[in-house]
Amino acid sequence: MTTMEKQPRGRVLIVDDEKVILDLTAIILKNRGYQVFTALSAEAG
Repeated sequence: MTTMEKQPRGRVLIVDDEKVILDLTAIILKNRGYQVFTALSAEAG
């Protein structure tokens, strides 16, 4: 039996200087099927 990888709905970059907000938003979007990238500042993103 082979496992099929689910394709992400899309890619999202979240930039926020508050880590709690950044992490929470990332969790929500990942659970909805998005590929999520995060950055704590615009320079890092």
